[in-house]
Amino acid sequence: MITRTDMPWGAVARSYATHLAWMTAFAASVVLAYRAGLREISVPLAIPTLLGTALSILLGFSTNAAYARWWEARKLWGAIINDSRSLARQVLGLFDTDAKGPDPAAPTELQRELVHRQIAWCWALNRALRGQDPLPAVRGLVPDAELAALEPRSNRHAALLVTQAERLRDAHRAGHLELFALLSLDETLSRFSNHMGACERIKKTVFPTPFGAYIRLALNLFLVLLPFGLVEHVGWIAVPITVVVVTIFVLLERTARALQDPFEGRSTDTPMDACCRTIEIDLRQQLGETDVPPPLLPVDGVLM
Repeated sequence: MITRTDMPWGAVARSYATHLAWMTAFAASVVLAYRAGLREISVPLAIPTLLGTALSILLGFSTNAAYARWWEARKLWGAIINDSRSLARQVLGLFDTDAKGPDPAAPTELQRELVHRQIAWCWALNRALRGQDPLPAVRGLVPDAELAALEPRSNRHAALLVTQAERLRDAHRAGHLELFALLSLDETLSRFSNHMGACERIKKTVFPTPFGAYIRLALNLFLVLLPFGLVEHVGWIAVPITVVVVTIFVLLERTARALQDPFEGRSTDTPMDACCRTIEIDLRQQLGETDVPPPLLPVDGVLM
């Protein structure tokens, strides 16, 4: 996620340098041809105007739809942060553990295991959404035997939720968890399952390919026709006008494409690493641990 408030226009210009050079050369060649006597290449300005209007509507719809996907993803991870804190609070507050030892208020091994598994679930979902192997991210957060059992599973984050439910069931049967507390925790786990399913839906639902192809076709036609419509009226001024107007449309189109898939690990994506680190810090501190990792900070204005 881009966190900087100023727009890095220099970096934008460098990334689009080839495109800008091509547009400038094309518009200049149209003006040169017109001034060389090929007056018939001029087209009525109404043609690119109508096409630009239609393109604006298409880009507006595409950008709104793409931003809706990005914002839903961000809200889902915000809910995961909140529900993770709630789960840790429930695990630490609703268990009747009969702890015996030098510090009866300290979390038991079962409570630590449940909270650590929640941290592991967040990292596993993060890595799975980015198409990466979740196992390295959860190593050290779950027992080695459980880690080995996760290896053949195709959906490891879902398997972690199942194990979490089984351990809560065992705690209830052992008398450490009342039925009402068990039902409350199960409801929290169900919310995690819903968040997981919603993220997977966004990940696996491809933005309509024909729609994007039609926009790019209209954009290319607009680029081609605009200098032909301007050359008769403004002469050489058609070159900078074409470059500026078309660049705005190109930037909007590429921004929409970048926002369509918010889990790819790009600079514009949902900052899942930062969300997982926030969860890990909060939950470890709730356990009373002092050796916690530092929060992730933006690097060059980008928070991952």
